[in-house]
Amino acid sequence: MASYRIQGRAERRAGIHYEFDPDEEPLGEGGMGKVFRGLRVDDASGSTRQVAIKFMFDDLPPSVIERARREASIQLRHENLVEMLGFIDTEETTPLGEVTHHYHVVSELLEGVMLDDLLQGKLNDRRGNPVAMAQKLYHDYQHDTYRFATHIVRSVLSGLMTLHDAGFIHRDIDPTNIMVTTAGQVKLIDFGIAKQMRSLTTGDKSLTVAGAFMGKPEYAAPELVLGDIKSQDQTTDIYAVGILLFQCIVGHPPFEGDRADVLQMQLHSKMPLHLIRNSDMRRVIANATEKSRAKRYQSAAEFRVALDHLPLQLKDSALAWRPAYTIAAAVGAAAIAAGVAAAVLIGGGDDTAPAPKPSEQVVDNRQGSSTQEADVSGTAIILSDVAATEAEVSGEARTRADYKALYAEADRLYHSGEISRTGRPALAKFEEALRMATEAGDAEYVRKCTKIINRIKKRL
Repeated sequence: MASYRIQGRAERRAGIHYEFDPDEEPLGEGGMGKVFRGLRVDDASGSTRQVAIKFMFDDLPPSVIERARREASIQLRHENLVEMLGFIDTEETTPLGEVTHHYHVVSELLEGVMLDDLLQGKLNDRRGNPVAMAQKLYHDYQHDTYRFATHIVRSVLSGLMTLHDAGFIHRDIDPTNIMVTTAGQVKLIDFGIAKQMRSLTTGDKSLTVAGAFMGKPEYAAPELVLGDIKSQDQTTDIYAVGILLFQCIVGHPPFEGDRADVLQMQLHSKMPLHLIRNSDMRRVIANATEKSRAKRYQSAAEFRVALDHLPLQLKDSALAWRPAYTIAAAVGAAAIAAGVAAAVLIGGGDDTAPAPKPSEQVVDNRQGSSTQEADVSGTAIILSDVAATEAEVSGEARTRADYKALYAEADRLYHSGEISRTGRPALAKFEEALRMATEAGDAEYVRKCTKIINRIKKRL
């Protein structure tokens, strides 16, 4: 390609530069600038990585530039988050001797379909190539909406756990900021209005104005609607994810209409939960979208555990839904069916996709017809030896013991001295215990860890 080199002072110090082809068609264009495909080049080794480079328009106000700088600084690596790589500030001297700045935001290069397009049946990427994961998910959306919704939301919650642990809230979660990639991942993107939770720095205060609404009305928690900065925390994102879950099942968000009307409904109207016909799922969405922050799930981990703990079979007049089996459930099924030997189907590879039993039926709530599910998502692993399954269960038992012991150790540390000395080491242990409890699906310990983590963060 006819490459154009981009390198600011920070990139020179780091020994890297970026290249792009100005003659290539942009990947996209928005209100802040144009996005081009580019390369990140290591000056020493010559190794390269494909990236997306946003060339920001020159006439943007300083607040927008600072917001882009903040977005680029949230550099986290997680399969369900876009990876931000840097903010490039280049200088150019005019013939009159004036120095002008040009700004660029760099992120990993993602190809795929945005969730809002997928919900409308648009399943090809920008080049017109079909996206396999988008096709699979759209099939689920048409025939098994609970399965589809849970896959999307569990992925988003996984990304949020990492974002929240890093001290940020997203504040702009909706289908236009979620991508289904050609690599088969569900990615939460666009940290443009993300905010630090624990404290407001000087930069935060200049970017976040009390009383000003930021975000999209259809997904905005009451504290976001009011511009109540101090009350915006991880539960603000949880509210938006609850609405996303509702939309993925019903097909539209709970409140629609003019912007002002929707904002008022977020403050005062009850969620139309009668549209969620399964009572267990209805209860999960109700908890996530409570008007009061204190009544919502207090962490993304707690929300995810609630989804994972839905009954093995949710039924109503139109739907049948099966989450993935736990190992313990597989052992029980094996004992009942064979007594000694068992064939247990466990969804492999993508642990977010539920694995149905071949004997169960899914009733298509859109077509009204009952169809036998013949193909099982993921890899089917046949465990013909009960002893092998019991070994897995004993491994899970050890994991449970580990996080409970870690919780006890963190609790002793937390209460052993001044919070200024013991708070951060204890917080790290509690957060690790929370991750392990989430993986084990222990709702009680997730709640306990979340409660004390929030308490410590307020005191630090």
